[in-house]
Amino acid sequence: LLSFVTTVWEMCFVFIPLITGLTFQNVLTTSALTHTVSQSDTGAMLGLSMAVNSLIRSLSPTVGGYMFREFGFQSFGYFGFVTSTLVVIVLFIKKQIERS
Repeated sequence: LLSFVTTVWEMCFVFIPLITGLTFQNVLTTSALTHTVSQSDTGAMLGLSMAVNSLIRSLSPTVGGYMFREFGFQSFGYFGFVTSTLVVIVLFIKKQIERS
């Protein structure tokens, strides 16, 4: 939907499910990460998770600015669609391999 936005109001409307989904994703990812390690390593895992999060938040304005300048606002929607599709394909293939 983000690639089809043409007005600020449409963007605000699209951001509502996007922000809600990313909030749930952050909570679920943090929970999954802390459950994969022993209780004594929980702090280290949370620290590593926050470090990666900070790195991404440091690099994303530069990458986003480049994408916006070179390809336009619609590139954010297309990039999200392509990466989400690739993740779904990889997870599907991984699940099929595990069943075999």
